[in-house]
Amino acid sequence: MKRLGNSTLDQDIARRLKSFGLDEEMWPRVVNQIKKHTITVPSMFSRRRKLKAINMDAWDDIDARDALTYGIARWTRQSIQQNDVGNLNIHMTSTMGKVLTQFRAFMLVSHAKQFLHNIERRDFAAFSSMMWSLFTVATHTSCRPMSTHRVERIRQVFRGKFISD
Repeated sequence: MKRLGNSTLDQDIARRLKSFGLDEEMWPRVVNQIKKHTITVPSMFSRRRKLKAINMDAWDDIDARDALTYGIARWTRQSIQQNDVGNLNIHMTSTMGKVLTQFRAFMLVSHAKQFLHNIERRDFAAFSSMMWSLFTVATHTSCRPMSTHRVERIRQVFRGKFISD
């Protein structure tokens, strides 16, 4: 098995699933229910099929359904920058704390929810997501001055040709 950092891909996936509340005993039950009750349609873009409905109402295993629902809710709260109870210190949510941070709690929460969480994961998916975001920011930061300079040059040429002083 291919090694990613200090663990294999299977170990990384198992650790991620466990962080969402799906342990090694529950995950096969969830997969079994998904295979049994989902509706798929042919995909226009690949040879695989596209998921149309999970049909959680028809699941036989209620514990598996609850575990998947809980895992999706946890993943959604982790992915979306939504302040949950306990994300910030009690003093940061008071009036004085808001004045001190100038209502910029979003940056503090995103630092805790995304950056620190991905560092703790220590797997290739977390590393690649951080590197792609860093690459995108660096590319944008380096290309913006060049594009601004070219736009200004086009304006100067346009003024010289069509506007008489």
